[in-house]
Amino acid sequence: MAQWAYDNNRRDRKPFPVFFVAALHRRHQDQVDWWHRGDLGVALIAAAYLLVLIVAIRLVPGLRQRCTRCVECTIPFVTAVTNQGRQDLRCPMGCRERHRRKHSSVRGTAYYQTPQGKIKKKQQNDSRLRANEPDAAIKQSSATAAPSHPAVGPSREIELLSYLQMLVGAIERRRVEPGEIQALWEWIKRGLRQHPFENPAAMMKTVLSDG
Repeated sequence: MAQWAYDNNRRDRKPFPVFFVAALHRRHQDQVDWWHRGDLGVALIAAAYLLVLIVAIRLVPGLRQRCTRCVECTIPFVTAVTNQGRQDLRCPMGCRERHRRKHSSVRGTAYYQTPQGKIKKKQQNDSRLRANEPDAAIKQSSATAAPSHPAVGPSREIELLSYLQMLVGAIERRRVEPGEIQALWEWIKRGLRQHPFENPAAMMKTVLSDG
């Protein structure tokens, strides 16, 4: 299947940068130059992503107009047609999510400074103090920590799949069903497991192959 359209027998196959979007999404770092400096493995994956993206732009009419650069890390990416021409967008690899977390944290801090927020925080602190038993403390700690990590995984995946659905539709110039993206996502995950980031050359060789 590689980065081409789903059916290898089709004559109008077009390169998909979707695999590399997913790979870069997993390796996103909170640095402006995260994708082209520092980690060699990330830089190689980014180079392959850019190569495939350039080919897609040359093959697909109108795709160039839908390309923009992340306002934070400058990596190029395809955006929705409704966002065409905008220069204030953040990439789906991680900058968009980081921006959302940052503003969510600011809103949370502002809330706990209000009278209602102070009451809520006091109630939470009192609840923690009452949890004296080890089992109760563990349960309280788990309940408090739950929103920070486990809830992020599914939401991150849903957002990524939504972007991949838009990206594949833009390249193939057709409506793409969620079931197609789910099947593609399963293939991507298998590819990432078979060729981990410690061996980006082997991973790119498989993805860039013709089948």
